[in-house]
Amino acid sequence: MERTLNSRPEEEIIVVARKGRLSKGFKFLIAFTGVVFCLLSGGTLVLYLVLNSFSKEIPLVDDIRKYAPDLATKFYSYDDRVTGEFAIERRELVEEEDIPDLLKKAFIAAEDQNFYNHRGIEPMGILRAALKNIKKGKKAQGGSTITQQVAKTFVGREKTYTRKIREMLLALKLEKEFTKDQILYLYLNQVYLGHGLYGVGAAAKGYFRKNIGELTLPEMAMLAGLPPAPSNYSPFSNPKSAYKRAVYVLGRMVEDGYITKEEKEKAIKEFPKVYDIEDYFRARAPYFTEHVRRYIQKKYGDKALYRGGLKVYTTVDIEKQTAAEEALIRGVREIDKRQGFRGPVKHVERKDIDNYAKILSRQLKDDSEILPQEKYFAVVREINSSGSEATIQLSEKITGKLIAKASKWARPFENSSPYDKLENLNKILKTGDVIIVRLATKADLTHEWEPGTLLPLNSEIISNRTFALEQEPDVQGALVSVDPNNGYVVAMIGGYSFEWSEFNRAFQSCRQPGSAFKPIVYATAIEKKDYNPATIIVDSPVVFDDADNNIRWKPENFESDYKGDVTMRNAIVNSFNIPAVKTMQDAGIQNVIDYAKKLGITTELAPNLALAIGASCVTLWDLTNVYTVFARLGTKVKTKFIRRVEDRYGNVLEDNSDFYDPDVPFLRRIEKGFETLMNPPERVLNADSAFILVRMLKDVCMFGTAAAASAIKQPVAGKTGTTNDSFDAWFMGFTKNLVTGVWVGYDQYEVPLGRRETGGKAALPIWMAYTRKALEGRTEPDFYPPPGIVMRKMDPITGAILTDESAGGITAPFKRTTDFDALLNKQSAKGTDELFKMDR
Repeated sequence: MERTLNSRPEEEIIVVARKGRLSKGFKFLIAFTGVVFCLLSGGTLVLYLVLNSFSKEIPLVDDIRKYAPDLATKFYSYDDRVTGEFAIERRELVEEEDIPDLLKKAFIAAEDQNFYNHRGIEPMGILRAALKNIKKGKKAQGGSTITQQVAKTFVGREKTYTRKIREMLLALKLEKEFTKDQILYLYLNQVYLGHGLYGVGAAAKGYFRKNIGELTLPEMAMLAGLPPAPSNYSPFSNPKSAYKRAVYVLGRMVEDGYITKEEKEKAIKEFPKVYDIEDYFRARAPYFTEHVRRYIQKKYGDKALYRGGLKVYTTVDIEKQTAAEEALIRGVREIDKRQGFRGPVKHVERKDIDNYAKILSRQLKDDSEILPQEKYFAVVREINSSGSEATIQLSEKITGKLIAKASKWARPFENSSPYDKLENLNKILKTGDVIIVRLATKADLTHEWEPGTLLPLNSEIISNRTFALEQEPDVQGALVSVDPNNGYVVAMIGGYSFEWSEFNRAFQSCRQPGSAFKPIVYATAIEKKDYNPATIIVDSPVVFDDADNNIRWKPENFESDYKGDVTMRNAIVNSFNIPAVKTMQDAGIQNVIDYAKKLGITTELAPNLALAIGASCVTLWDLTNVYTVFARLGTKVKTKFIRRVEDRYGNVLEDNSDFYDPDVPFLRRIEKGFETLMNPPERVLNADSAFILVRMLKDVCMFGTAAAASAIKQPVAGKTGTTNDSFDAWFMGFTKNLVTGVWVGYDQYEVPLGRRETGGKAALPIWMAYTRKALEGRTEPDFYPPPGIVMRKMDPITGAILTDESAGGITAPFKRTTDFDALLNKQSAKGTDELFKMDR
């Protein structure tokens, strides 16, 4: 809703009152004329009484002299792009010396040509305006000077004659205490210019995306024409009216000698390029920005947030955030499609199709413009007998062809296999169905829709009238990405669409992590029980009795088979469940919970063995923090969304900047370095233990359940996670300089994703699409062992230590304190290159 703080008064003066009574406007005219008479005639006593009556309600000039208007609080990305703007009045304070002289003259010519000559009010001008309004029966002309308009912004917006009197009295005071240029400075920073924009600084950026010093003459004239009716003259919503008003302002500038006729003629030939009022919040990083907004509001209060003009420098990297959003949206759409087609949006009767097509015309500004990748509603007119194609209508004039070959994914919902391909549209659609479509691409025809693949971006369209079926997903997802070196959160997404749901699944959703929790179990065992990659764990059926709850639990592996003796390395690489449970039993349930808390888990963890395979819920945020500790080889860094907060004067209110942040001034960098030396990061896991775990997680991404990640061609480590009922799919992965967690699933535990939708095939492709883009042009360093680690060749099946001359085997990390003699005596198994791979 537009605010009218600086628009003209809205009182309407009606000449003839009903039933012989004086109208409110006419009463005001009588009272106003009396005041004017007193002022003109110098009626000292009357004027004294008026001043005495109203002076108590007039703002103090000293307060105005300390001019500190409401300013928008702005959030900035890591590269100083605006990501959010929060304000009651969207204003950017412009210093007096920075306002172009020609812009001042444009406003004077448009609003108050006698500005430099009057003393704050022009009684005869106001009276003339009032009489014209009475004659027309409505407000047709304002009579306020620029000084009065400034006064009005300080005395309030109520539409009463008493407010008008206070306004005039304050205007007189302002003229006495301030210079004309100071009054003009106040006016140009206070004036309302439409679409929530206050002051010329905000308007210049809002309409033209320019700093005030970059404005052209036509742009200045357009801004100067706005105050009487910002909505009617809006260059964005009413460009024709805005142009006519600008021409009027240019004419006034010629009359007052501010510009020449030639300059006017040149200016009227240039219609300024006007932009949509940018919604930084929704356009760049809505979930991230909303998370920061809540923090600022809680810590600094509403007044500081919406009126204080804070500058909040965040950690978000717009390039990475954009890559994350693109990857998550693509991934969620494709997972959703693998579940099948949920049916049409609605159905209309055959006789109503033509009328409904008229309604659909509203979605197209230009009847000939159908944009690639954009989605449109369409109604089915008919389907051919073979079901290979259907005629659809997108508007009253536009028809198209929906083809089954480009919509192979659209098998009936909850069909048993995502590999089934739709061949007959008659199985899912009928005449009158309203559906969602987009232009079909060549990739639609070749893409096999197998789990773990993403449809290529920007594929060439088949034609501008051939369409593929679409649907908006019910599946949700979230992503958190952190720079482990400084703890900066570089990207964060809390769901498929912020506009549909502001619920932040990265923070507010507690989900079962499945096997993504297992590294915490193994980290505890390595630390507390000296487990190493060669440690043998028996993968065999086992039953646990829970006496407290009187239940019996029999855990199973994903494929319901058993491998016998397995090394810890193979157990984690292939994500075996029973070895994880037995490891937790050996390490101690409470020890695992304690380590989970130290590593970063904040949710309540159930103290039972099912915790080993992720039965207790965690948040994506917490789990990402845990993997950040792994990437840092055991030290804990405070993850942060905000680098610095400044007040309107540049005073630093909060500083979380890292020592290596290039935005940190030299002296502050020295302070940061000293702070780091005095308060080193907390170590929560021994570096040697952490490296052993990381090396096994690296093997997961080379040989195990996340082997597809090796296509990144960077040293990556990570772990997949899938709940037994396939309600949740995770991938937690990291390089030396980037830690990223991805979760996908339905919000409600009503429909599972499907048995084939594992962490490796649902979440991992999203992680890979994002990581490829985020690391583009960079080569990540490998994970190098700390001094307490030795690398030895071992049999991956038996755990036996091999000589360098032995055939086969793998290189694995061990603590220097390991008893290698015992491992050397193990019998080497045949087929040491055999690995037990599972889709997990």
